[in-house]
Amino acid sequence: MINTCNLSSIELALKAFGIHCKVDDIFSALRLKTNWVVSQGLTLAEVFTIVDKLCNSTNSMERLAEGVSAECFHFDEGAVDFLSFVEYLVASIDDENDILITNFSTKIARSSDLGGGHFAVISGFDKQTKMVSIADVHPLKYGAHYAIHAKKLFYAMIDKDTTSKRARGLIRLSYVGSERIHHLDDCRHTVSFADIDFREEERQWLSLFGNLPINVCLGSHLNMGGLAALAVGLSGLLSTEDYRHLGLPNCIDPDHIIWTLGLSITELLTNLVAPRSLMSYCRRFCEKMSLNFKVKCENANLDSVPSLASSLNSLVGPAHNSVALVLIDLNATFGYEIVEEGNENDEASVLHHGSQHWMVIVDVLDNEIAIIADPQSKMLGRLWKCSLEKLKVGLSKAKEGTPGQMVVISKCTEECFGDSLVFENLLS
Repeated sequence: MINTCNLSSIELALKAFGIHCKVDDIFSALRLKTNWVVSQGLTLAEVFTIVDKLCNSTNSMERLAEGVSAECFHFDEGAVDFLSFVEYLVASIDDENDILITNFSTKIARSSDLGGGHFAVISGFDKQTKMVSIADVHPLKYGAHYAIHAKKLFYAMIDKDTTSKRARGLIRLSYVGSERIHHLDDCRHTVSFADIDFREEERQWLSLFGNLPINVCLGSHLNMGGLAALAVGLSGLLSTEDYRHLGLPNCIDPDHIIWTLGLSITELLTNLVAPRSLMSYCRRFCEKMSLNFKVKCENANLDSVPSLASSLNSLVGPAHNSVALVLIDLNATFGYEIVEEGNENDEASVLHHGSQHWMVIVDVLDNEIAIIADPQSKMLGRLWKCSLEKLKVGLSKAKEGTPGQMVVISKCTEECFGDSLVFENLLS
């Protein structure tokens, strides 16, 4: 079926590893909603999240592709060039244990007047002619096998997905422990919670956030990023036992927070939530749900990268059982346009906060890299990494509150539920 090319490509790619995982198996194992997969299709980041769960889920019923690892590469403008793409193709095709799933615009790749986003498997590359062989999952429409010049495919991959508004790209599947190919490192921001580059303690901690259900509405509306980030942070900190106690499924929906607190939808859509307001929402929600969490506001030290690392290390990560909700300028953080800024004359842009983006810092690695759990998994993936140098720039461009202001949520080491709740506000 044409509307499941995303999952069909996963099925075809996994066959190369001797894993016979059909589309129906993926739907069933991950409890995917048909409408979520079929209606608008899936973005590259969402397909990667599915593959990551199939390979690494902490639930054995979901882990259908154990022993395989995945990497995701977004071909954002300014992050990739054609030569690097060709070098990557050469290195990958020379490795018989490598399989690449490409996400591209059929309109551009096939020089057609019609067409949209599509997923297919790269089956070969001719170094002399620069022709890329494609094994397609929809032979009746496109043919089972065909070739596209690498430059045309490249332009079809830097095309922006109409849903996520972000460039397309590719996913690499390989056996766990395979050597990394570095030609596209600048495109690899989205990460797996089971990445072998992380220490075991870090993998276990990141799995709490990266392994959340993938088709629930954690992203909510883009303008409600603060509530969505709060939902992601709380969802990762709560255990299975906590959810049973709450009588909720295995995540906190941002709409559930809104309903519980009786918040104004129109106000949330219109105004970019400030850190102190978000702290108040978190406090009130925890009180109503009897969650024994510490909630406080802190300022990250933006004087230098080492000072930022020090302030984050003292507050965030598995050692503290804590996360930090932060507001950043997403475009400034990446150094190029991830989010299109709204047109002041466009009526639809009135309710648009542009690149101002709420997210969750869940860990800091080697005083250099921040790991982000993001409510906008459609655009960025559930987990992505960012250098502290770039994060410092993004934090400094936040337009609400003091730049670097964070809402820190810590789960107490004792019982999650109790009569006493601890809330701190360290800001005057």
